[in-house]
Amino acid sequence: MGLFDRFKKNNASKPVVKVADDSPEGSLMNRLSQLQTRMISLCNDYARGRADRIYIHGYLGGSVFSAKDLYEVNGKLVRSHKLGEVIKLKTDEESPMRALTHGFVEIDQVLREANQKVPFEIKMIYDARKGSLNGKWNYPPLPKGVKEDVAPQALSELWFEELGVESSAMLDLMRKSGDLGPAGPNTSTPSPQHAGDGENRTKKNTENEAVAHRGDWKTQSMPQQHDTFVLHRAFSEAEMAALRHGNVPQAMEDKWFWYMEDSTLWAHRSWTGHCIYQIEFKEDDNHLVTVNRDPEQYGCTSIEEDIELLNRLLDWWTQSPYDHYNEWLSEVSEAVKKTQG
Repeated sequence: MGLFDRFKKNNASKPVVKVADDSPEGSLMNRLSQLQTRMISLCNDYARGRADRIYIHGYLGGSVFSAKDLYEVNGKLVRSHKLGEVIKLKTDEESPMRALTHGFVEIDQVLREANQKVPFEIKMIYDARKGSLNGKWNYPPLPKGVKEDVAPQALSELWFEELGVESSAMLDLMRKSGDLGPAGPNTSTPSPQHAGDGENRTKKNTENEAVAHRGDWKTQSMPQQHDTFVLHRAFSEAEMAALRHGNVPQAMEDKWFWYMEDSTLWAHRSWTGHCIYQIEFKEDDNHLVTVNRDPEQYGCTSIEEDIELLNRLLDWWTQSPYDHYNEWLSEVSEAVKKTQG
């Protein structure tokens, strides 16, 4: 069975990390995570697990889609069609390009079905050594200097060129013919929710952002069905400052709204407003946590799992600035690692 047929079959036997609830945004994120997990897994299989890094570029143009993959093997960047020379693939081995393109078509469909904004470009970087996935979603308009009719070919080649791959003859021809302006995509302003690229984190000037307050988001109270436990964890002054700053979601992937009043933090899911956690911070570092136990709002029923999940979330929430996009991608990374385990 070829890579494309395997992708179409949905790889149902491979596990996928799911968010710990059954809310609408949880279902959407699970579907997007599953698609990206399958795409990375296919490329890793194609490289026989020998790639140190995998780069995937996708163009989502509404009616035109394209995908390209690039690999780093022993410190050298290798295009998909040249990978066989490096790792001795069979001459009839199918490239994952067709399956990846189909994956981006599915991502487009999932987003449109959920009435979400669709990016024109998706970049994914999977570091196999660290088991980490980073990425960037760029939204319209196209970068300055890039014409729409050449965007599917130009954008991937421009990114590969930035990564250090030798400029392709096609890119040189576009520049000579005037189809690709000299300014290139670096003059564009990235969308605020995905201002970072590769392993660089999203940069936001948190000093200029307003602190989150209860009325900044439509929320619901903690339901009567709830549980409590003690979270033992020390926080630095900088970490507590990041938590007190809170977070008002700015994008679909930004799954959490949280704010603090006095010494208590409320954490709500961004789509539904459901209150999932309430944390009363204590000076002795034994913090009292109230957790949602309404099965229609939150699927976790184990305090041990709650502690693990909350600690993982706090690792992200205490960063300044909060990198919501790569927090979501970290879930995909966990899924990829499980598929390779």
